[in-house]
Amino acid sequence: YKFLDLVAITAPIGIFLGRISNFINGELVGKVTSASWGVLFPNFDDKLRHPSQLYEAFFEGIILYYVINSFNKHNQLGFNSGTYVFGYGFVRFFIEYFREPDAHLGFILFNLSMGQLLCVAMMLSGVYIWYVANQVTIKAQT
Repeated sequence: YKFLDLVAITAPIGIFLGRISNFINGELVGKVTSASWGVLFPNFDDKLRHPSQLYEAFFEGIILYYVINSFNKHNQLGFNSGTYVFGYGFVRFFIEYFREPDAHLGFILFNLSMGQLLCVAMMLSGVYIWYVANQVTIKAQT
């Protein structure tokens, strides 16, 4: 858990840089929008689309970095890694509403995309990491 916690501290920085690269390359485009901040991705089509890559860069990168690095004041084992996995899944679940679903998958269950279903699994995994790490900490103290 110590290694995973160290990785989780810096992972949002990598996510931020990756999403900025996706935006520059016109990859992982958002849904069509009439909002004034819509972006035209010329290599994709001629419609204004949500810049979902920028939403992800902000929330999965900057905000998640802040949350992980601000709230673990006691260096609790598994906190950073559990928070990263849960937080990434939580944020990504909502941003998926602004992304174009995979053409070959579409919506899978209850009008949710495959990405959203995987996000639910990530959130549950984050809770599991917190639980197991807490049990390890309790056993180490006794």
